[in-house]
Amino acid sequence: MNNQITVNGRSGAFCAYTARPAALPAPAVVVLQELFGVNADIRKHFDELAERGFIAVAPDLFWRQEPGVDLSVTSEADWQHGLRLYQAYERDAGAADVRDAVSTVGHWFDPSTAHQLEQKGFGPLGTGRPRWSLSD
Repeated sequence: MNNQITVNGRSGAFCAYTARPAALPAPAVVVLQELFGVNADIRKHFDELAERGFIAVAPDLFWRQEPGVDLSVTSEADWQHGLRLYQAYERDAGAADVRDAVSTVGHWFDPSTAHQLEQKGFGPLGTGRPRWSLSD
């Protein structure tokens, strides 16, 4: 089953895309969007994760600027639009949104399947962006 949920975060309510497997409880994965928003490509990969038995959650990290961003990776105009959104993105607020999304996932399911958010170094290519993982 695929759908959007509302995350009632500390800074306000925002959407997150979810894909769920047929059998619950299941392990959960929180994926952070690229500059294209929670687009068709992310949703396709989420459906594949659900088919493999995972719950996948992608919070809308641009909700403060433009809720529901869904840009194409093949459009130059969309690339430019996404870059403008990313440059204005508030990383600390986004980190809080990720924590709120993880908290929401943790409340859906059996506590024995809940995981803790853990910061793991920095993002790809030395960008200095924090990278998180869910661990036991």
